[in-house]
Amino acid sequence: MKQLTINGDIIKIPSWNEFTKAQLIKLAACSIEKPTITDFCLQALFIITGLKINKKKHVVIDNEECFYISHGRKKTYLVGESDLAAITLSLREHFFYETQNNGQTVFVPEVDLYNPTINWFRVGNLALWAPAKALANLIFEEYIYTETYYTRYVDKKNEVFMDNLISVLYRPKQNIYNRIINKNYGDKREEFNIYKCKQRAKTITKLDKATRQVILWYYSGCRNYLKQKFPFVFSGTGSASGKDTFEVMLELTTSISGSSINNEKTRKTMLYDILSELNTKADPQNKPKSPRK
Repeated sequence: MKQLTINGDIIKIPSWNEFTKAQLIKLAACSIEKPTITDFCLQALFIITGLKINKKKHVVIDNEECFYISHGRKKTYLVGESDLAAITLSLREHFFYETQNNGQTVFVPEVDLYNPTINWFRVGNLALWAPAKALANLIFEEYIYTETYYTRYVDKKNEVFMDNLISVLYRPKQNIYNRIINKNYGDKREEFNIYKCKQRAKTITKLDKATRQVILWYYSGCRNYLKQKFPFVFSGTGSASGKDTFEVMLELTTSISGSSINNEKTRKTMLYDILSELNTKADPQNKPKSPRK
């Protein structure tokens, strides 16, 4: 956990997975307005720390504007504009990573959210529930569709793909669900059925933009988590083939199954089991060494 120090007082900066639902919704609402990186980080500072610019009159000290900033009911700090800018700048690495694009430095959003903080929501007359942390209870067939919809949305920015992504991830609760028995390994969501998901996506169009953005962050963070957990599976992946993700995933399914006859079994296998096996096979240390001549 990062921390700030203001006048000797330590203020903790929570990680992505420690943000509350309310904080994430506010951050999402802020990001939707497409602020500059500096403005976003300044708003994020207030959202995730509880700091507030006091309504007291600002003062000027040594030709620098200073602000009264409160933390809770008892703490008030007088912070100069340059110090506030430095604090804001320190948050940039919390939300963005630096990279190069055509010789220019650019900052790309870095999302480390893999905990489904929005564990359920209601839209229309539907109550829909999230998958487990880091997609731990997805079957491979679900992953085929979530990856397809996610990559299509990122590429084309068509909200229909976002609707379908959410409808696969968030589903109604099973009719019979034992919370105690299924605490660690169960799935409270109804069994995956792509036809039901496509039908439900028509209702998800009503979901507010901020919640949609948080769910998109969650899935993006899960993808980053899986890439770290199974590095050999995702190393060197890309779209150089020009093929649609769905087509690529279907080819991968047949490759894993060994034959299209076994595809159904592969699709119903837990995602983590598939990725673990693929990661082991792709690990260079597990590949047979060429015999010495």
